Order: sequence, then C-alpha cells, then structure tokens
Amino acid sequence: MKYMDALPPQMKPKVGSDGAKYRRKQMMYQLPIHDHDESYCDNLTEPERESMRQFSEHRNQNALGVGDVREKINPVSKWICYRCNLPINLGEVAVFASRAGEDKCWHPGCFVCNVCNNLLVDLIYFYKEGGIYCGRHYAELFKPRCAACDELIFSREYTQAEDQNWHRKHFCCFECDLDLGGLLYVARDGHPHCMRCYNRLYAKKCFECGEVIGADDQRIEYENNFWHATDACFKCAMCLTSLIGRQFLLHPRKNQIFCSTDCARRY
Repeated sequence: MKYMDALPPQMKPKVGSDGAKYRRKQMMYQLPIHDHDESYCDNLTEPERESMRQFSEHRNQNALGVGDVREKINPVSKWICYRCNLPINLGEVAVFASRAGEDKCWHPGCFVCNVCNNLLVDLIYFYKEGGIYCGRHYAELFKPRCAACDELIFSREYTQAEDQNWHRKHFCCFECDLDLGGLLYVARDGHPHCMRCYNRLYAKKCFECGEVIGADDQRIEYENNFWHATDACFKCAMCLTSLIGRQFLLHPRKNQIFCSTDCARRY
C-alpha cells in the first residue's frame, strides 16, 4: 500500500482507472511480445530464429530483473535515490534492483527507464552498465528495430533511411507497397513514398502551366504559390523575361508575376 501511495495518482493501476489503462499500454510498449516470442514474428529465417534465441537467453540471464520494494525501518541507514539524489526517509519505501547492487535504490516514482522515462511496469527492468531500462529500449541497445513492423532485426542486412531502420522487405511505399530498394523516394510524415504516389497525393501544381511539380523537380515557392524553376514557367507575364534569380512582382488581381511595375501596367 505504501508503494502504491508513492506512485503518481494517474499511474496507480487501480481497476477501471486511468492508471490501469496506463499499465496495460506500458506493458505492450515496454515488453513487446515479438521481442521474446519468435512465434509472433514475421517469417524469420532459421539463422534469424537462432540469433533471436541467443539474444533472448543472454538478455534473460544477464540483465532481466524485478524490483524489490522495501520499507526503511532503520533510522541509522542512509538511503539516497539513485535517480534524483534525494533521501528516502524513515517509513517510506524504496525500490531495489539486485542487478544494480545493494547500494542503489529508487523512489517508486523514480524507478523509470533511462530512455523513455516511463515507470517500469510491474517493476520489470533490464540492467546495463549502471542504467535500468524497459525491455524495448534495452533490446535497442543491441539490435535495430524495424520502423515498419516494430520487430527487432536479426538479419545481417537491413535498410537505414530517415534516421530509422527497416527490414529490407519492409522498406516499401507507404501507399502502394512498392519495394523501394534502390529507388528514389520521398518521406512524408516519417513514411516513405514512391515518386508516383507522392506526386499523385502531395505534389504541388505549377502556378504557370498547371502541371504537377514532381518531387525531384526544382521549384520556386512564394506566398503559397509554386512554379517549376524553369525559364518557361517562371517568367514575366508581359515581356516573357525569365525571373529566375531576379526580383519579381506578384500581382494579386491579375494573378500573374511581372519583372516590373511597368510590365504589370502594360499587361
């Protein structure tokens, strides 16, 4: 009861409360089942299965632990929280992690993952070099995680793009599933798109010719208007002089661009 009272109110896992919802959500996030059960993974090869078994065995034997809650009853002993460096007072409870050593303890609200700073659900932790982690982020210290399927990558070959990692078979267009290996692509909201889908869904249209400006085309933007960066499209509407690299005037009523006020009047 003292341990539960020490948790932030919105995180107490009381049945039917927001804290219970938080616990369930954190359980799925911190301990994804596909990190430790190969039957939930997508078509692992036998070498990948063996690599996963070895990883899981090493992780469980050398890093996995469950926090131990103790009440401070000895007024002489000095307990300092390893995270916030504040004392744990007489009658209060602290969490000890045996893999970290008997000299370290945490306030219940400070027993969090070093990466995501979330409370370690059910006090399950993984220890490495002075730090405690949830299962998700401990695994990511050793293995890349696929941005598409969320599984750890146990194959030797994979794709790195947009500051993320991908199974080679999963690096595909977000819209049409085209394999993007070796192809040009455009990222939109963190998702890769093939050129065809990007141009169809997101490309801007040229203010002059009305045609789509492809993702790999150079363009000019001004006041939410777009042009192909070509002499044929970005030109004075009166004298047809190219305006690339030059000052220009956008006339709101005539809906054209000009090289000068004189050309705008003449138009």
